Amino acid sequence: MAKLVIGLEVSPWQLTQLRITGAALVFLLIALIRSPASLRVRLPQLPMVIAYGLIAFVGIQAFYFTAAAPSAPT
Repeated sequence: MAKLVIGLEVSPWQLTQLRITGAALVFLLIALIRSPASLRVRLPQLPMVIAYGLIAFVGIQAFYFTAAAPSAPT
């Protein structure tokens, strides 16, 4: 699936942004409907939540699509 979408001349980083934004919106909507209190983050937890989002979630997705993208001819 990733190679099919990348074939549409969408950069791996754009694809990552689209995929993560879409997933975040869907999960946010579900959380708001089911349990709004579950979205509360205490101040001491905030750095870990940000680090997890940037490194673990976004980083893995971005590097997956970068690795799956066809190489430029040399």
